[in-house]
Amino acid sequence: MNSSNRGNIAKPSNKKRRCFHFFGILAAIMVALLLPERTFVIALYAATFSFILLEILRFSFPRLNQWLTCHLHVLLRDDEVRHPVTSTYILVASLVVVLLFGRDIAMESLLFLAVGDPAAAAVGQRWGRLRLRNKSLEGSLAFFLFSCAIGTILGSTILSLSLSVIVTGAILATLVELLSFRFDDNLTIPLASSGGMYTVKLMLTG
Repeated sequence: MNSSNRGNIAKPSNKKRRCFHFFGILAAIMVALLLPERTFVIALYAATFSFILLEILRFSFPRLNQWLTCHLHVLLRDDEVRHPVTSTYILVASLVVVLLFGRDIAMESLLFLAVGDPAAAAVGQRWGRLRLRNKSLEGSLAFFLFSCAIGTILGSTILSLSLSVIVTGAILATLVELLSFRFDDNLTIPLASSGGMYTVKLMLTG
């Protein structure tokens, strides 16, 4: 959910993309909480490798790529015609963090991605004044506050994560989104926030 253009007027397609990813991630979180963890991991494997296979096929066959991008253009950025789509990055990140850090921490990190990025974009576009690396500090503050608020509701009730673990994850997710490292933040936000939360959880539990 690259928000490097927040602060500019969002195109209608950007809103549709954000809604699609927001509800897609929330649906995945609900499925993860309802299914046994082993079953969810198997389903996540299947979904991730299906998307990777589709990416390989569309890059191998230009006509297939043209057909897909033509029919899904409202959900794609211009650069995704020749690069992997956001959904692929999200699925790869989801699988990696679930395998490395467990379902609960993984779901919390994905919630930061689903909630924080749209909040940052909305606030940054409307009230953003203080700029840093084409982002607004107001948007980043919204990212952190919304991630903490919604993350605490889910983390402390269903996922049994402590407040210090949740805040650590929200801080790391916000910093990664703000600094916009070279890699896609749909990949780096879950990885960084999950790694931080897992480390703090280990420190607290001994």
